[in-house]
Amino acid sequence: MNGLRVIDFYVVLVTIALINCLSLSRITGPASWFAAARTPGIAILFTFCMITLLFATALFTAAVLTVASLTTEFVAAPWLILILNAGGAGLLLLPLSAWLHRRHTLTSQRLRWLLPVAALEVTLLTTLLILAQSGPATSEAFLAVLLWSVLACAGIAVLMLTYAGLRARLSVVDAPLAWRGLPLELVMIGVFALALLAPLRALS
Repeated sequence: MNGLRVIDFYVVLVTIALINCLSLSRITGPASWFAAARTPGIAILFTFCMITLLFATALFTAAVLTVASLTTEFVAAPWLILILNAGGAGLLLLPLSAWLHRRHTLTSQRLRWLLPVAALEVTLLTTLLILAQSGPATSEAFLAVLLWSVLACAGIAVLMLTYAGLRARLSVVDAPLAWRGLPLELVMIGVFALALLAPLRALS
């Protein structure tokens, strides 16, 4: 992968994940992570939807571009890759929304306006990922896109679940009144960002 583009993808991935953690926590509250025993909350379902969209969109676009490149030697422009990703994510929202409505009726109503946000984030991430592979134009690049998409999905899931556990502890911590809520969450997000963005020099 191109060095600068790897850094771009990694920075955007970490930034989106941290913004999602903070915004979901502020919008829906700590209880949104785990609504009840063995029942996922809104934030957990949002995370599942996002990683599902990310992997499926990357697979769809990479497969289309690889087949087109191998059969017709077609090289897609960046804007076409962006359109393919946006179309793929938009189409995948339909069965995902139907599944949520069938399995989690009440939660799906609150997620309805959050899912388009996930689709926009996925479109940006998959576009950066595929552009980092310059196409993809070969089967090796196709496999690399799949590998990086799996790693990205795993990273988002681990980060957001880790944040969920820490957020649950912060909700009962005996902190000074001025530090409760948003200030403490911003400090935690800052620590996450420092830890996750430290490997940038190694990537470059």
